[in-house]
Amino acid sequence: MMLILMFRGRTVPVPPVDEAELFLRSEGVPAELLPVGRRLIVGSPATVVPEIIRVAAEYGAEEALIVTITHSHAARRRSYELVARQAGLTKPGT
Repeated sequence: MMLILMFRGRTVPVPPVDEAELFLRSEGVPAELLPVGRRLIVGSPATVVPEIIRVAAEYGAEEALIVTITHSHAARRRSYELVARQAGLTKPGT
């Protein structure tokens, strides 16, 4: 939704998932056509972390930055916590 509107010269705050899905349906954009690949890694922490490591290695990077785009700040924070835990970047018990 955000990319489509940006290409039309409109910027909007990150919408809730249901609003974005409704917009995409109204535009006739099936979910299967949404971009995937090296720039977009989606899935559980067990899926995401190895992909981040693989892409970083492919670029020869020593570190990676993660950007989670979601309407909810709490969901974004939880996403970072789950990835950090899976990657072993948290202290035990946190």
